Formats: sequence, C-alpha cells, structure tokens
Amino acid sequence: MLEILRMPREQRLRELAKEYSELDQTALTTCIHLLKAAHDIEEALVRHYASYGISQGRFYVLMFLHGAKDGSFTSTELANLSCVKAATITGLVDGLVASGWVERAPDLNDRRIWRVKITAKGRKFLKQMLPDHFKRMSLLMKALSTKQRSQLNKSLKTITDGIGALRDHSTD
Repeated sequence: MLEILRMPREQRLRELAKEYSELDQTALTTCIHLLKAAHDIEEALVRHYASYGISQGRFYVLMFLHGAKDGSFTSTELANLSCVKAATITGLVDGLVASGWVERAPDLNDRRIWRVKITAKGRKFLKQMLPDHFKRMSLLMKALSTKQRSQLNKSLKTITDGIGALRDHSTD
C-alpha cells in the first residue's frame, strides 16, 4: 500500500480546484489526514501484535471468542463478525489451533457444524497481552482531550454512516 508522507501544498490544491470543480479542498485535506492517521495507527498496531507473536487477524478472532457468551462461535459466525470470507477465517483459526489458543469442537446440536472455542491457553495469552494493548491504545489517543475524543467519535461515525453514499455513487 502506498503511503502519503505529506500533504499537497495549498498552491497545488488551488490549481487542481481550478481544473476540477468537484475538488473540495477542505474535504480532500481532511480525507488525506484521516488516511494518514489510519495508516500510522494500523502500522503501530501491527508492530505491537507482532511483538506478541500474533497477527492482527488472529488477535481479532481471539477477542471475538473471548467476548462470546460461551467462548465459542462457528467459523461462519466469525467470518460474519470479521467481514471476511470463510476461507480467511479457516486460515486464521488453523494458526490459532496450532498455537493452542483455540480448539475446534463439534456443535452439540448439529454434528455437521464445528465450533471454534478459546482455550485456557488462549485466555492466558490475552490476560498477559491485554493490559499492554489497552495501554498502547490509550497512548495513541493521549493527545486528545476527552471532549476531543467524543467529537472525533461523532465525526467518524458520521463518516462511516455516509460511506454507503460513496458505494452507491456510480461512475457510468
């Protein structure tokens, strides 16, 4: 993935705005800042997960299982929660099974279905990792006051709620 290292200069944006009436300078600048922040946060978290010997995807699966009522989900449920394909979940679960952090067990009500369940070793791993993880998440947001975080949350929700409009916008 390409990374945006710096913002376009104001003069360049004005030139582009003369050529493209659709260009809203503040919208573009805000979007670029958001993309850069998301990239930097993602990169920091990937390094953090790697320091614990786990991928981001495997961490998310463990967290879903950790939060499940009975500590288990089917692969299909995990795929739906993660918004990924079943094949992706299968690969993630295979790795977690190899680590001993999850296990597959037959569903008690339907023998055709396998449930993925977090193990005691998986819970122990999370118990060791989560304090540091939560501390890092707090440090990422430390520069923002509580009020600024609340405003940012509202703004990001507004953006994500509006993403459907972008998907619906066709270029035919």
